[in-house]
Amino acid sequence: MPHQLGILYTQSPTVLTLIIAVLPIVGIMQLFDALQVTVLGILRGMGDVSMPSVMHPIGLWCVGLPLAAFFSSRLGWGLAGLWGGLTLAIIGISIVLLFRLIAHSRAVLNKHQADINSQPLSA
Repeated sequence: MPHQLGILYTQSPTVLTLIIAVLPIVGIMQLFDALQVTVLGILRGMGDVSMPSVMHPIGLWCVGLPLAAFFSSRLGWGLAGLWGGLTLAIIGISIVLLFRLIAHSRAVLNKHQADINSQPLSA
């Protein structure tokens, strides 16, 4: 499938080889990128803005970029290593944000339940 998609854009065997190697990694990254963007939007809607907004650049710059450099240069994985490092960072960010959403949701639900329980029952 990556070859069929790549042929739509180029006839170069070198570029097609790169596309075949990288497209599955990019596909996995897109799934987790969609998850993290969705969770980030939900957290923003819940009023949790600062910490999630800081997590994303820290995850990409402090985790993703070093991993990408290590995989692509030190391990010699080239372009696939670059995308692999960034993909791992996006997966990590997604997981952290998802746990943040779960914790924030529980806190909101517990507060709401406490408010309901504190109200007197009407006869």
